[in-house]
This record gives sequence, structure tokens and C-alpha cells, in this order.
Amino acid sequence: MEQKTIYNWVWAHKIPYLKANGRLLFLREEIDEMLRKRDEW
Repeated sequence: MEQKTIYNWVWAHKIPYLKANGRLLFLREEIDEMLRKRDEW
């Protein structure tokens, strides 16, 4: 997966993230939960 794709998802609020000191951080638990919910569709 390209880095550009991740930034596009962040910009579109499609994935959970935190921003600290100008860096994007992703919590594994939040990403896992997002994927579980997506699989339930």
C-alpha cells in the first residue's frame, strides 16, 4: 500500500489517527476495530 493512500484516507477521515508533534500516529487497536466493523458489512 502506498504512503499516499494512507494520507488520502486520513484526509478523508476514513481511518482513525492521532496527530502528535506534526506526526500521524495510528493505534493498532483502533485500526483492528475499524477493520472488524468493515468486515461485518
